[in-house]
Amino acid sequence: MEFRKDVTFKRGETNIMETPRRKRRIKLATVEISPQSEEANRALKEALEQVVEYTSRKRWFISQYKMEQLNALEKVALKSISRLK
Repeated sequence: MEFRKDVTFKRGETNIMETPRRKRRIKLATVEISPQSEEANRALKEALEQVVEYTSRKRWFISQYKMEQLNALEKVALKSISRLK
């Protein structure tokens, strides 16, 4: 995938997630998209749909901690997809 100036990924904040044994830190990234680029929006939407597909396939083979991470990732991806429509 080629580098695009209209889709920028920013370094995310560190959030602390409580688990039964200990606190875990999770990095969250934000994505900014300039609205004039339809092609970039389409490429990002396809990538997010692949994330959702991956999380749904892997759901049965992972630990509870990873499950919570994937659920959070899937929720963000679905929200972003709905915004791009």
